[in-house]
Amino acid sequence: MRTSSKITGGAIVILLAVAAVVWAAALREDRGGLLTISFLNAGKSDVIFIDSPSGRSVLIDGGSDAGILRELATVMPWWDRSIDVVIAGHPDAAHTTGLVDVLRRFHVSHAFHSNTRGSDPASLALARTLADVEKKGMIIGTLQRGRVVDLGPSTGSGQERAHAYIEILFPDRDLSGAPASVGCLEMRLIYGATSFMFSCGNAAIENYLVRLDADALHSDVLSINNGASATTSPLFAGFVGAQYIAQSGMTFVSDGTTVSLK
Repeated sequence: MRTSSKITGGAIVILLAVAAVVWAAALREDRGGLLTISFLNAGKSDVIFIDSPSGRSVLIDGGSDAGILRELATVMPWWDRSIDVVIAGHPDAAHTTGLVDVLRRFHVSHAFHSNTRGSDPASLALARTLADVEKKGMIIGTLQRGRVVDLGPSTGSGQERAHAYIEILFPDRDLSGAPASVGCLEMRLIYGATSFMFSCGNAAIENYLVRLDADALHSDVLSINNGASATTSPLFAGFVGAQYIAQSGMTFVSDGTTVSLK
């Protein structure tokens, strides 16, 4: 009788634990139309983690070491081992090294990079890892001006179904033979009436974008993800006109109409 009671009690505990995980996952899927962007500190550079209103997750860059895994644990639940989109925005070791660890430990559906590929050991290791994971079904592609990464519509009752998406501003041509410093991706995330500018901090590229896009560069948040913000163009920053300058440790939330610092 006692043994039966212990078995029954143990089964109830297990069922309650499973139910808690299921409910937590369900609550996480309903984001109430909120976009959350976290700027993580991973070695010598920042890493951007996007939790979109549709539930799709995006990781931009991976930092300079395996510290990205620790940082991801602060923004993802322990049971979630999948990331929808990984973007290698900078083809250099300071930004790509950690992506090897991410690709080995998480299920990644899509991986994107610019058409410039670094030649340092970290970049070569990433290329080998991408090739290995591609064989298991991951989709790999390059990003260039005119491409859009769709993050899906918002979910939750009472929310307008506005899409969140990332538009690629640069490169606007084939830079496969260019140095890593000029082959980085300039991106802008838009959700409803709010936007985030993800710049790689190359002043020459930023000034070029001013000539191309001018006032269309305006964004609520500016991220300069190159570890050397002093090289960023004041002209570019002026046209962006951001309310916030993102730094490591910051998290922003948008409902599609306003942006707030969490």
